[in-house]
Amino acid sequence: QAWSAWGMSCFSEIKFGWCEYSSIDPDAPPSCPDYVFSIASFQRKLDSHYVFDQRPPLMEAFFIQRLHDDYKQSLVDADCPNPLIMAAILLAEFQLLAPSWIDLDRGFSLVKKAGSFISPDLANDFVMAISTSGRQLYDEAMKLAREASPFQQHLMASKPAAWPLQRAIKRIQVAQDAVGDAVGVALGIVGRPVPCATEIQGKSSTTSFSTKCFGMDTVARVDFVVAHCREDLSWLTKQLQRVPLGARLLIYEKCGAPLAP
Repeated sequence: QAWSAWGMSCFSEIKFGWCEYSSIDPDAPPSCPDYVFSIASFQRKLDSHYVFDQRPPLMEAFFIQRLHDDYKQSLVDADCPNPLIMAAILLAEFQLLAPSWIDLDRGFSLVKKAGSFISPDLANDFVMAISTSGRQLYDEAMKLAREASPFQQHLMASKPAAWPLQRAIKRIQVAQDAVGDAVGVALGIVGRPVPCATEIQGKSSTTSFSTKCFGMDTVARVDFVVAHCREDLSWLTKQLQRVPLGARLLIYEKCGAPLAP
């Protein structure tokens, strides 16, 4: 079946081993366990996540991402970079939606030094700070993808894809939008007016964070005006799903007919 075939586009399993010394008792003998990681299982879990919206395999992604560089390079040398790529891009999305305390502290330290108004440059610096880890992981994933062999690139670009890279990139874009929205909320909570949009420069690409205006007196407001005459207005619920907080909808009834609430 196709599902079984998808799971075998790289090594089925890989074995790792290393020794760890006790941080409590330095004189204790080292612990040297062996680890067996199923790439096929990781691949199927990624597919379930990106295609069927199942639980993201974060534990597996963290395990791969935190491997020693020698192990990572061995995967690349063996023409099997896909697990590294997908682990990095999954964790990039995670770090964008849940920035580390280090990134958050770096960002809010900039806010503390600011005056009563956040300039566009400072807002950009804030976004750059809180998204540092996410952007670094994304750049790492894209670098590996560009350097992968034509065969492995085909496995990530084919339809259906053996490795759902394109779906992962789309989720990164959604996460970037969420970060942009959250920036305004975060700065608004600490009483700092913010600009309505900013961009960040990554190593691989430029990312637009469409930071919303949050109904503050120092930023622009948005009014949506619709000229109406007996037409169906049900399209408004679909077309105006993502609007700036505090935006107003004004309906100008040209024909004098009453409007349903």
